[in-house]
Amino acid sequence: MIGDITRVASAVASWTSLGVKLPKQLAAAIDVYEAVKYVEVGYPVEFDLSAVTPQNAEAMVHDYAARLVPSLSVIDGRTSALHEAKLRALGAAANQVVVLARSAAGEVAKLLIPEFNQAATEFAEAVQALPEDLTPESLVKAGAAVLAEYHRAVEAQKRIAAVDSWVASLDGIPGLAAEHPIELRVLRPATGQLQALARVRDLPRRERELFGQLNPVWVTAARKGIEFGPNLPREAADIAARTRALATPVAAR
Repeated sequence: MIGDITRVASAVASWTSLGVKLPKQLAAAIDVYEAVKYVEVGYPVEFDLSAVTPQNAEAMVHDYAARLVPSLSVIDGRTSALHEAKLRALGAAANQVVVLARSAAGEVAKLLIPEFNQAATEFAEAVQALPEDLTPESLVKAGAAVLAEYHRAVEAQKRIAAVDSWVASLDGIPGLAAEHPIELRVLRPATGQLQALARVRDLPRRERELFGQLNPVWVTAARKGIEFGPNLPREAADIAARTRALATPVAAR
């Protein structure tokens, strides 16, 4: 269980690379978690024989014992007290990070929207200027201006992908997690469009390669005019349920 919560906390700790100012309490909790995470407990405890004299021998041995005990395998014959202490402290720190992340997710999403919207706009504009086939040969043939738009789309995609990864990190947080199609992390399709995105997501590798470095689902969304926007897991699940319900014929309900 501690391993599960630390994996989630480590994912939350990566939020510091998003380029937005995290809520103060969450940022402080991440700092504590990272500090505990990198506490060294596996180092050998050395005995400095060169410092021993007939007069201090007893004191030196007692001191060595005091330093040695925490590192000995005394719990279940496997784990040292020092290692167990770190494990429990890390679990407590991780839990604090996850609890605060749950309450901060909505606020962080709002902070991400301006940069995300700019990246999505640049991506969509660039994609509209590209040929249907995005192989290296077709791009070179299309000319320097089109090639420049392709690279513009690649750079904008990196910023969209950062938010997509952030939404993915929410899937492990109790109270936020909800089952949803991965394409809905950063897309808000209307009725009938979700199925089209799913088909593109499941394209065989050979066909995906026709999109070059670009995400086929996001390229398709840009070409179809589908709205880009970050969705919390439960919001994504609601979009999926709504679009599927509206797409179901009345007679079949």
